[in-house]
Amino acid sequence: MDATPMLDQVEARLAAHEAEGARLRAEVAALQTSVTSPERVGGSTDDAHDGGDTARSRPDHQVDRRRLLRGAAAAAGVAVVGGAIAVGPASPAAAATVAGSGNPGVRGDGTGGDGVQGNTNQAGASGVYGNTTTAGAVGITGRHLAGGTAIEGIVSGSGTNPSVGVRGVAPGYGVIGQSTVPGDSIGVYGQGGGVGGGFVGTVANLLLPANAAAAPPPSQTTQHGQGMVIADKDGALWWCTASGVPGTWREIAGPTTAGTLHLLTSTARVYDSRPGKQPLTVVKGQLSNGEERTISCATWLPVRTTGVLVNLTVTETSPTGWLAAYPGPTWPGNSSINWAAENTTIANSATVAVASDRTFEVKCSAASYTHIVVDLVGYYR
Repeated sequence: MDATPMLDQVEARLAAHEAEGARLRAEVAALQTSVTSPERVGGSTDDAHDGGDTARSRPDHQVDRRRLLRGAAAAAGVAVVGGAIAVGPASPAAAATVAGSGNPGVRGDGTGGDGVQGNTNQAGASGVYGNTTTAGAVGITGRHLAGGTAIEGIVSGSGTNPSVGVRGVAPGYGVIGQSTVPGDSIGVYGQGGGVGGGFVGTVANLLLPANAAAAPPPSQTTQHGQGMVIADKDGALWWCTASGVPGTWREIAGPTTAGTLHLLTSTARVYDSRPGKQPLTVVKGQLSNGEERTISCATWLPVRTTGVLVNLTVTETSPTGWLAAYPGPTWPGNSSINWAAENTTIANSATVAVASDRTFEVKCSAASYTHIVVDLVGYYR
């Protein structure tokens, strides 16, 4: 919603009431003096016949409550407009509850200071409280047209309960902060001596929806600050370790990250090429002359496993050779274990990415042969 037309209307109304305001403030002061004057309230001999309350009984001293309230509002710098209130730069008046039938119910425009300021020293009370029963409407909206802070919650003092600057409670979203400028622009900023922001929900404590337009931060060209967390269009979560353009980033979670290493309580033998050795359902016989075989870990691994930690053993080997473990389908040119003597038995650990069916490949070098044993130590997920 564009604030300019409404701001113009409020300024026009304030200008129209400016002259009236001075007169009303003077009248309020006169009314207050009249109500509290000894000559008008209680006890003088001239007023004995009317019970000492001439201010109530005499027509020329009747107090128009509606007029008095309007006068008090104007004296405090408040213009009453169409059932709502527009607040000027005067000092805050006495606390009041205002029901506005228009849009908005309460509006504050500060031309040289704060738009609306609410203070309370009552524990459990609210400095500013906004309530609406209209679907799609907002209880409190803060908009800053000059690049400052739209809504600020400040808590001072101490109590038995944690102090809260801004609190949002709702069946949907309690507080929404939206930033439309890339880089250091911030939708919601929380700063505290202890915890800057607390998020509690039955589904997730912190929701960072993937931004369909956000490329991975390392490929962006905007300024970022250390400590920023960004969810990109691919659903990956990034942490900024050093400020800059675009800054230094580390992917901490996402579809392409390995996740956490889960160690098995005891190793599991997933492959043995020697005849008669468990497991018996796998392909048996030595690997030779560049042969490749698929090693399946599906029986021992949960779905969405991304990698495995295995122990590879070669035995009954040719005089020289090597064995490679790698994610299929194409051998990338690596080796995982090497030998330089006939009938060697040696072992080595390897970390290998697995396919969606929780398999990986092994390959024997050309002009060589060996039996292999594969023991599963753990997995990444």
